[in-house]
Amino acid sequence: EVEAYANLFNLDVGRTISVRSAAKLMSNLLFNRRLAPLITQTIVGGMDEEGPSLYVLDVLGSVIPDKYAVVGSGTEIAMGVLEEGYKEKMTIEEAKDLVTRAIKSAISRDTMSGDGIDFLLVTKDGTAEESIKF
Repeated sequence: EVEAYANLFNLDVGRTISVRSAAKLMSNLLFNRRLAPLITQTIVGGMDEEGPSLYVLDVLGSVIPDKYAVVGSGTEIAMGVLEEGYKEKMTIEEAKDLVTRAIKSAISRDTMSGDGIDFLLVTKDGTAEESIKF
C-alpha cells in the first residue's frame, strides 16, 4: 500500500515522497489496523533531499527516528554491538563490518536469528543488495 500511495504522490506532486513522509504513511496504515494489527517489525529508511533517514515503527504505528536500528529476535544482543561500535561518518565497509559483527553476535546467542545477513545498501546513487551466509 505504501508503494501505491508513494506512486500517487509522485504523479500528483511531481516529486518523490520523502523518507519521513513514507514512514508517516506506514505509521498511519499500521495505526488504522490497530484493532486487527499487522504483527510486524518495520524499518523505513532511505535517501532523499534531506539526506539519509531511518525510522523504526511498532505495530501500532509509533515512528521513532534513529541513526541505526535493529528488529527481530536477536535485537537486544545486536543492539549492544551497534551501540558500542557506531560512529558518525562511517564508510560503507565500516558499517557492513559493524553490522556483520552485530548479527554474528545475535546468531551465536539466539537460535531464531537465522543464518546470514541480507544487506540493502542505500546511497545517493541508488540501491544494491548483498547476502552473506554463515
